[in-house]
Amino acid sequence: MKTANTKLATLRVAKTYAPDQNGAKRFAKRYGDKLVCVRHRLSADGSVRHATVELLIESTPVTSRARTLVALKIWASDKSTRTLLMACGAR
Repeated sequence: MKTANTKLATLRVAKTYAPDQNGAKRFAKRYGDKLVCVRHRLSADGSVRHATVELLIESTPVTSRARTLVALKIWASDKSTRTLLMACGAR
């Protein structure tokens, strides 16, 4: 037996509305600034229209991992090591 969520996820999206467009304004009143968009989905036979909303629930800053640089001294005669390190992305 399919759950309601699985069933709704398989429905065809007929229209997508921004919060300030007709068709989404009543949801914008209800959800405010958290509303991202409203989608109207149709059943397989087109007899039922479902309205779904996409809400912004969390905003977090993106932090990148610090990259560590390591200085190595490679002798001019050690070309094989230099070639290997350059192949691994060394600068």
